[in-house]
Amino acid sequence: MRYLSGIPGRRSWKNLGRRTRKVNAGTRFEIVRCNSRCTTALSAGFEPVFCGWSPVTPKRIASLAPSQTDWLLALGAGDRLLAVTRYCEVPGDRPLVRMPGWSNLKAAEVLALDADLILTSSLCQAGLVEELRRGGAPILHQDPRRLAEVRGCLAELGRALDLGQAAEALARRWDEGWASLDAAVPPGAERPRVFIEEWHQPPMAAGNWVPDMVRAAGGEAFLTAPGSQSLEVSWEEVMEFDPQIVVLSVCALGLSHAPENWMKMEGWDRVEAAREGRIFSVDDSLFNRPSLGLLDGGRILQSLIGEAFWGRQSCRDPRVRRLEPRR
Repeated sequence: MRYLSGIPGRRSWKNLGRRTRKVNAGTRFEIVRCNSRCTTALSAGFEPVFCGWSPVTPKRIASLAPSQTDWLLALGAGDRLLAVTRYCEVPGDRPLVRMPGWSNLKAAEVLALDADLILTSSLCQAGLVEELRRGGAPILHQDPRRLAEVRGCLAELGRALDLGQAAEALARRWDEGWASLDAAVPPGAERPRVFIEEWHQPPMAAGNWVPDMVRAAGGEAFLTAPGSQSLEVSWEEVMEFDPQIVVLSVCALGLSHAPENWMKMEGWDRVEAAREGRIFSVDDSLFNRPSLGLLDGGRILQSLIGEAFWGRQSCRDPRVRRLEPRR
């Protein structure tokens, strides 16, 4: 689900609503008010309709999710950043407000930024979004669950920032990247069973867009339905699935979470991936963050599959950490 939200300013919802022209049925639309200036941010399926003040392109943006920051930078709008979270990666030494945390941000501190637009993402920030709404903040909240929805979020963000052409160029790059991955899967090739772990204790199977990624890369994903939230599972369920490749994409730990941690699991030798040394830690942003980096995650996963099952060269990407040989 993706939606824009806000509290109307000096005009009523009723009056604003009459000025809205719907293009496609079934699309959510809400007016967004800035604190000191106003713009109408709109979701897919609507044409621009402004609410009475002079419309402005957002120039002071608080990006409260790493994925949104990634998209902003890819769109060439990094100079509009006012604030980011401690988990966002912004090159250069430009002074920015660094907000502590991510899911536990305080609404009052965010509102005090007086941003033109606040970007949030995922269910983890739902509580924050509700508080910001009540404070009248201009929010674009996106919560994609499938790869196709991630692409849709890019288009939506491009419209909100008046960067439609740049977003279209990135969308083409996105489409071509996934098409290339699909074409690189050998016809009739074995599709190995792949388990992507998002958290270790308790074990959580990565959901949302990750099953789509596994399929695109040439694997068979763990029994998590595409688009469903990441799921806590038991070790028994994992061992029954018997993954042939295990990728540890542990949130906020990434490469620091050693593949050897898997070998501490009781019964690890019942899993083919462990017996054959096919357990890998990766930069978790490549699987957990719904932005352009997912393409790199897909390429890395296909390389790991290819080296083990399709006779291709070994993956040498520095964002992959391999299981050390047992002595």
